[in-house]
Amino acid sequence: MSEALQPVTSGGGIVGRDAEMRTVRAAVDGLRAGRGGFLQVVGEPGIGKTFLLATARELATAAGIAVISGRAAEFERQLPFQLIREALHDYGDDELRSAVLELPGAEPDSDRLRLFREVRQLLVGMARTPLVMLLDDAHWADPGSIDFIDFLSRRPMAEPLLVVVSHRDRQAPAQLRYALARNTDHGAVTRIELGPLTRAEAGRLVGGRPGSRHPFDLYETSRGNPLYLLTLDRGAQRDTGRTGGDTADRLESLILGETMSLSEQELAVASTAAVLGDPFSSEVLAAVVTSVAPAAVDGALGTLIDRDLIRPGSYGGELEFRHPLVRRAIYNRAAPAWRVGVHRRALALLTTRGAAAAELSHHIEHGGSSWSPELDEVLSRAGQESMSTSPLTAAHWYRIALRMLPAAPEFAARRFELGYLLARALGLGGRYEASRDLLHQILHAETAGDSVNRSAAVVLCAHAEQRLGRYPEAIALLRTEVARLGSRSSPERIGLALELGLTTLLANDYPAARAEISWACEAARESGDLLGEATALAFSAFGEICVGHTAVARAASEAASHLVDGLPDSALAGEREALCMLGWAEMLLERFADAERHLARGRAIIARTGQSHGLPHVLLGQSLVRMFTGRLTKALDYAEQAEDAAHLVGSDHLLGIVLAIRAPLQIWVSPLGQVDAALTDVRRATALFTGSAVNSWWARTALLMRGLAELLGGDPRACVELVLRAGGPDLKLLGAPLVPEYAEILVGALIKLADLRRAAHFTELAGAVADRLDLPGQSAHAARARGLMRAVHGDHEAALVEFARADAGFAVVGKSADQARTAVFAARSLGRLGRRDEAVAALSRSSTQAAAGGARWLHDELDRVRESLTGGGRRAGGGSPAPATVLAALTNREREVAVLAGDGRSNRQIATQLRLSERTVEAHLASVYRKLGATSRVALATLLVRERAGGPRIA
Repeated sequence: MSEALQPVTSGGGIVGRDAEMRTVRAAVDGLRAGRGGFLQVVGEPGIGKTFLLATARELATAAGIAVISGRAAEFERQLPFQLIREALHDYGDDELRSAVLELPGAEPDSDRLRLFREVRQLLVGMARTPLVMLLDDAHWADPGSIDFIDFLSRRPMAEPLLVVVSHRDRQAPAQLRYALARNTDHGAVTRIELGPLTRAEAGRLVGGRPGSRHPFDLYETSRGNPLYLLTLDRGAQRDTGRTGGDTADRLESLILGETMSLSEQELAVASTAAVLGDPFSSEVLAAVVTSVAPAAVDGALGTLIDRDLIRPGSYGGELEFRHPLVRRAIYNRAAPAWRVGVHRRALALLTTRGAAAAELSHHIEHGGSSWSPELDEVLSRAGQESMSTSPLTAAHWYRIALRMLPAAPEFAARRFELGYLLARALGLGGRYEASRDLLHQILHAETAGDSVNRSAAVVLCAHAEQRLGRYPEAIALLRTEVARLGSRSSPERIGLALELGLTTLLANDYPAARAEISWACEAARESGDLLGEATALAFSAFGEICVGHTAVARAASEAASHLVDGLPDSALAGEREALCMLGWAEMLLERFADAERHLARGRAIIARTGQSHGLPHVLLGQSLVRMFTGRLTKALDYAEQAEDAAHLVGSDHLLGIVLAIRAPLQIWVSPLGQVDAALTDVRRATALFTGSAVNSWWARTALLMRGLAELLGGDPRACVELVLRAGGPDLKLLGAPLVPEYAEILVGALIKLADLRRAAHFTELAGAVADRLDLPGQSAHAARARGLMRAVHGDHEAALVEFARADAGFAVVGKSADQARTAVFAARSLGRLGRRDEAVAALSRSSTQAAAGGARWLHDELDRVRESLTGGGRRAGGGSPAPATVLAALTNREREVAVLAGDGRSNRQIATQLRLSERTVEAHLASVYRKLGATSRVALATLLVRERAGGPRIA
């Protein structure tokens, strides 16, 4: 088989892989230029994936580039993070070795996402000099390693790190295929798909003479697979008596050819080792094998090592097979009954030695054991031990326990319990659909009504439906269970009421949730359930502020805060969302310090307990608190962590929320005019909301964030359409604390569109709602909207009064970015009044403020306004030319494009109206920007609006 490890070479060099080799060479060359990359190599067994990885290693080594590598094993799928651990294990760094030892989950309370980010940071450090990481046979990787591969492929590094992942396409888990396909579509992953050789290439590979039938016959039999082709050509394939069959079976036949000359004792030792699994110790092997004398085991192992079937392992004195396929082929060759006996002997021996539950469970799974309470307990313990760090591994063990459980009626309660645990593990692992389907199945069993955890299972199922954006389904399920339990108070009834209240609340119907939340609060208070009471109060605070009852919301949030602050972390570590929802309520109440404190505590508890399903909402809250308070760089960092968390739990619904909230942040921290990537993401985000989810509170928030991003990107018309779609004609669907802010955003967009009548309407709406809310920040938004309207009508003195009110209101609550942005508008009015020195001073202060928070876009805008006031603009001659002069510099077509862009049309709308391609529109706009000295669509639009309206430029 060693010859077949180079299946696509011949005497004349590489055969049939020219394009693939160019891609690999370009990626390695990119490392020397300081660029990283991510290659995905896919194909069937024997097609040349490992060869391509070996080529990448040779190219890197020849260029003096370090290489680390790992290979997944089929029988190690239940060992958390084994592939990543192997790749990192031998790297010569003490800190890294310590981190690697943590990867299997030695700390049961560790958080997968934190672990991923720490390992990625270690890779960043390793890649200060170019580095290649090769991950082979990822189709056998454990779920944790696959999650990390997904994480890494979505987070390209600035450092020169090249990651190359190979796997069989058809045998790879759907999770891995979907993750890499998605990230290929987004440009983060380059896919190399190795197909069969052509007939001519096959002929060159085996060196057939022209006109010879031999290569043709080989090609027909091998179907162009180079490994099979070379093996057939050299007469090494065994005749299995089958003409069809699975490719893996054929490959096993090839591998087993290497075992044909083994003695009976050597084959028995190899087969026993295959049952024990990789890695294995010679001591345990000698104790388990029965047909070979202990003294002869070492000799047999020596022969197997000499033949390169077994090699010294990576850890101490352990051994392992040369390749997992070698192990599988030898394992499958052994008689099933004999294998079962070895598994049972191994289980008995390892049990007496106190082996880990996961190691014992492997032998329980394959040992054909009948159910017993002891085996059930081991499998359950393996599930419990894996739950916090690798819930999908836990799900595997619970599934085995469920499969072994007898079907007799007396085990119905245990069947429900195991089904519930399995569904919970699937939910924590982000497999919400599978969790929901299983829960529906066990909840409809005849004996489900008497099960201890029935109501908990209903809550779990409803939670999965909610996370999938299926709010009506979740509400119906909960209401049915509530009706079954009746009105008597119990922990189960309180849990149902809280989940029903939360789901109805997120479905944007707080009035329908109020009764259940109030009932849960009273019932929890009467029963002494402090966490239940705190959770209900947090839900109430969030709901009441959303409907504009500020005083009631404040009282509820203060009461909830008092309770949770007095509870230990252990009491808050359940699956109720008290801290998260309290933090969100405090954020809407503009109590940002309290919100930050409670969200940070919730994040810390999640990190310790592994309840990562709740992580996206906490991280989003932390991101928004920092966005509101002007710490935009940190806000974006939290948003990116939230994206990682949403991917980990596998919910498009959550992902849509995250991407929408992240988009404006991306724009704020980017240079002025660089908005394309953010707009692409936010448009994709809102497309993820489908079905009943489109009317949820989250979906409306996503539309609002997209509207803001479109405005910042220079498309006021799209902004108006999106905000009104989210909130309705009078923004009543938004929730009261968002109305003044987004009414002001509409005012700015409508002024750009010269629709002053509607702008005046939303100015009045902002003021009316802000007066009822009595929130300083929202009152500041209303004041700024009035200032914009005063300025556009030329009353700059009155405008300055309103801008001063806005500045003071933003200062009270710490919204520093909004303070800095207010200076843009105030400076323009000051400039119109001839008070340029005051304007420049204000802009300088605000520029420093914006830079401190990472608001690059706003910093650039402040600088641009200052340049226009001081005559230091980018255009020669200083001032802005008159519109006629501006337009005269353009061609007729450029003038048409410029006017439409200035009116807020998108590139697509302009292309449709002028019957051009979008690419042509982009080219004309680039020429317009160059001729006018504009830096972006925003600069162009604001220039034209200012000249037409005679008022301030609205950025």
